[in-house]
Amino acid sequence: MGKKRPAVKKSGPKKEIILAVIILILALITGLLGVIEYYHYRTTLNDCTSVVMGSVEQEGTGTLYGMRNTVEGRYLSTGKSAKYWIKITVRTDGVFTRTPLYAGTGYGNEGDLLEIHYNPADPDEYYIGNNVKDTLHTAVFLFAVSGLLLAVALFLMIFFGRRKDEVNVKDKKAKKTSTGKEKLTPRQKFEKRSEVYTKKYTNERIRKQILEDCVLYRFVIVSFLVSCLLILLSFGRTIKDINTDHKVPFNDFFWKINDDFYSVEITERPQKVYGSYYDLTVGSEHILATGFDFDKLFEKGSPVKLRGKIRRVKDSDENARKSIKEYYQKTGYLESLKKEEYCFYYINGAKPDLWKELKNNHPLGLVFGLTILVVLIIVNYDDNTMNTAKHIRPACSGRRRSAKEIDDLANHPDTVWLDDIRVFVTPEALIGLNKGLTVIDYKDIAGIMVKTRNHSRRTHRGPRGRVGVGMAIYYSLTEHHTEWQTYRLIVKTKKHRNMLLTETSYKYGYKQLLPVLSAKCIDVDLKLPQ
Repeated sequence: MGKKRPAVKKSGPKKEIILAVIILILALITGLLGVIEYYHYRTTLNDCTSVVMGSVEQEGTGTLYGMRNTVEGRYLSTGKSAKYWIKITVRTDGVFTRTPLYAGTGYGNEGDLLEIHYNPADPDEYYIGNNVKDTLHTAVFLFAVSGLLLAVALFLMIFFGRRKDEVNVKDKKAKKTSTGKEKLTPRQKFEKRSEVYTKKYTNERIRKQILEDCVLYRFVIVSFLVSCLLILLSFGRTIKDINTDHKVPFNDFFWKINDDFYSVEITERPQKVYGSYYDLTVGSEHILATGFDFDKLFEKGSPVKLRGKIRRVKDSDENARKSIKEYYQKTGYLESLKKEEYCFYYINGAKPDLWKELKNNHPLGLVFGLTILVVLIIVNYDDNTMNTAKHIRPACSGRRRSAKEIDDLANHPDTVWLDDIRVFVTPEALIGLNKGLTVIDYKDIAGIMVKTRNHSRRTHRGPRGRVGVGMAIYYSLTEHHTEWQTYRLIVKTKKHRNMLLTETSYKYGYKQLLPVLSAKCIDVDLKLPQ
């Protein structure tokens, strides 16, 4: 009776796939939280249709014990020690009876008038001023984080997906598609796409190194393009907002006003009302303006177009508000307004600040774009990307050698491969691989030196493989740092260039080159570690 053939053990899920699944779950959770926040924003905005006015009676710092979780103190800022707060007295309309209210900083200064939007069916549901937009900003931020995590998860799945064991790979190769072509594995597809970089070489070591570095190279390029796109989107949207005109919502400021740029066209010179405030006549409507040089604007005649943001005269500026009210009473415009408060709105003619507008209105793309760039710089601080690019255009000490010449040197019968330092010792030159293709002719070498670099990483003392939750927590708490050194072999050429040939963890790997250098080079300056 023949021996039973052992079953082929299939390879388990790779760590990269597990990490990708975890990130994908986090992306879904973050996206769900964003949906919840956005739903809360829409519900609050649609439900809170009634408005009462409140004025900031007092500003101060202190701890209001027991107020944080009450309706009146819902908008108090949190903190382990003191809470910074303002006190708002509400002019109740008989339905919304919560007064006073307490809120954190950012809700106005003492004497300012604030709108309290509330739900007439449930007066305990309310928001102060434009606070509801904070919920929208949170939702947008969560959506952006979710999208970023989703992109990372997809990247891990594409480039570090599960690899089948040798038996499964052979089975796949045996299968033919309906067109008669082989069904390629992800690794084979990647190698086929990278053929443009490796087709010039026949040496297997060079081809293998190029394929390994292509992963990093493509990732860096894609990440850089994504970061640039995010930054450009932020700048583009900001520039668009600055150059887009909006019509002034006369007699409806409470509901329509926002941080956009508004424009009006006037044909008559404005009348001075008080201080720097001027009255603009726009058809049958009026609005205040400040910050414009009207003499210069009307030099070329009328009509004149004015652009700016709409603001409101503060309650604390009593003299200005009194003069403005008296002026509009004389003109009769005050009687045509739905609310007396509308007469205190004005167009500010200050020039738009691109950076300020970007920071206040469209910061997400800039923040995420810069974050990706910073991460790329940190990940590639030891010039990995530049070294990878050397495969496309090899670094040469003298004349530029073609890919065929480099390949012929690597395949020469007398060429020796030093695996410890990953260098080809050819009859004419040294060829380094692990820091990009670097070709240094013996006649160009003036000296060599070795520089030491320190590295560290977190490791744990636990066993590999699956462990229980308790043991996993224990191992995570017993993590420690592992430190090691690598050694950079730098060649100084006669043209005063310092060329990085290789980097290795083998301290005395350079000694393998000493016989070659003594035979091929004359008066080589050696600066080597003791």
